[in-house]
Amino acid sequence: MIKPVIIACAFNEQRNIESFLKALSAQTHGEFCLFLIDDGSFDATFSIAYDYIKSHNISHFNLQKKEHIGKEKCLQEAILSIEDNNTLILITDADCQPHTRWVECMVRKYEESEADMLIGPVVIEDSHPFQATEFLSIEAVTLGSAAVGHPLMCGGANMGFTKAAYLKAREYMPGHFSNGGDMYLLEAMKKLKMRIAPVMSNHAIVVTKGAETVAEFISQRTRWAGKAPNYTDWEIIAAGLITVMIQTSLIAALIGAFFLPQLLYIWLVKIIIDFIILGVTAYKIEKTKLIQYILPVSIVYPFYVTATLIIVLFRK
Repeated sequence: MIKPVIIACAFNEQRNIESFLKALSAQTHGEFCLFLIDDGSFDATFSIAYDYIKSHNISHFNLQKKEHIGKEKCLQEAILSIEDNNTLILITDADCQPHTRWVECMVRKYEESEADMLIGPVVIEDSHPFQATEFLSIEAVTLGSAAVGHPLMCGGANMGFTKAAYLKAREYMPGHFSNGGDMYLLEAMKKLKMRIAPVMSNHAIVVTKGAETVAEFISQRTRWAGKAPNYTDWEIIAAGLITVMIQTSLIAALIGAFFLPQLLYIWLVKIIIDFIILGVTAYKIEKTKLIQYILPVSIVYPFYVTATLIIVLFRK
C-alpha cells in the first residue's frame, strides 16, 4: 500500500487547526504521514496541535515549530527532508477541510495514472456563497483543462506529486517554491512534459476558507494576478490574456449599449454560457444550491476582474 506524506504549513490558525487534524484523523486511507509545520505562529496554533496529537496518541502526525519563514519556504524544506524520492507528497493548507476519502482518492488516482502531478478539486465553504460560486469557474478551468491534457491552473490547497518529479522540476522554477510556487511547479512540469492528471472525484474535494471582507477578496485576487508576469507557459499566458480581453470587452459593450442597445446581447450570451458552465460544475460537485448565485456573479465578475487588473497595473 502506498504511504503518502501530507505536508501542511500553519500560521496563526488556532481557529482551524483542530478541525483540520480531525479531518485527517478520519481519513479512510490510514497509511500516511503528516508533516505539519507551524511557521512561527504567535497565537495558540502550536499548542492546540500539540495537545491534539498527544491526547490522541497519533504517531504518524509530525509537528514542527519554525521561525516565520513563509509558507513556500516551509514547503520546500519539508519536501527536501523526505528521504525516499519515490514518495507521493500531498500538499494542502491547515485551514482546509479534506473529505474523509481525500487521501484514498489521491492515492488511487496516482496508482491508476502514475502521474507526476495530481491536481485535486477545491471548493470554498458554503458560508461564502458568492465566492464559492465564483470559484466554480476556477475549478471548471483547472480540472477541465487538465482533463484534456493542457492544464492551465492548480492550487496549493489540493495537489500531489512525487519528490523525484519535484526535484526535476524545481530547477525550472523561479525561486523554486517562492510565492506562487504551485503554478510555477505546474509550468515546470509542463515544460518537462511530465504526466499531470486531475482527480475528478467529489470524494477528493478539499474545502477552503473564503475571504472575510471584500477588501480581503480583492487583495487575494490581486496577489494571484500579480504573479502572471512571471509565467512563461504560452497556454497559461494566452488563457489569462483571453480572460482579460473578454471581461474588459464586456465593460466596453455595457458602456456602448447607451448608444447601441443591441450590444447588451453580448451580455446575454455571456450569462447563458456562465449558467451552462457553472451550473454543470455545481451539479457535478453536488453544490446545486449555488446555482441561484450564478446570475449576480456573472454580472459582477467583469467589473472585479477589470478592477483587479487596474490595481495590478498601477500599484507600486
